[in-house]
Amino acid sequence: MNLKFFKPVRAFSLAELTITLAILGVLAVALLPMISNSQAGPRKYTATLKSTLTTIENAVATELQRGDNFNSYTLIQRALKPEKSCDTNSENQGCWNRAVQGNSRGETTEPGFILKNGVVLVGLNNVGSATAGNNGWVIDANGIEGPNIMNVDQLFVHMCAGAANTCNDPSGGGHKVATGVLIPGTGGADAARFDEIME
Repeated sequence: MNLKFFKPVRAFSLAELTITLAILGVLAVALLPMISNSQAGPRKYTATLKSTLTTIENAVATELQRGDNFNSYTLIQRALKPEKSCDTNSENQGCWNRAVQGNSRGETTEPGFILKNGVVLVGLNNVGSATAGNNGWVIDANGIEGPNIMNVDQLFVHMCAGAANTCNDPSGGGHKVATGVLIPGTGGADAARFDEIME
């Protein structure tokens, strides 16, 4: 065997490979939650929003069957037993933080709640059943925590607060909805997100 042409091959040692794998493992553990959260997007909040909306609809249906006067604030307060109630102005009374959560369609200066699971509802006017029209609310699935983006963790909805079949459904078709029915706040993105949650 002629050793003149033999060149030693330089390879990584077992220690070098182990250190490299350990560094990659630490990076993966740190980055995977951020990647999975960004991939989940709005779906991450769907179950919380759906549960809240369903509870509200059921409570309203029960109240209307009893013949009670529709009053969204007292009705939801009774049904959801909030952790904190803001009876006049959600922003001033600490149910909504405009600097963090945004202005959310002007509903933040109306009554609202913080629920035990961290969900925040604002825009709950004390609308009586004699008043025709929709009562707009903003629901924030995780309160002050981010991302605080409409149609991601925040949803704008209306509940028909007028006499039967007086409210227009903004998702299109021009049909009317009955008192106590939840509908998207507007068409477009609101309607698409609302339909995704309620399917």
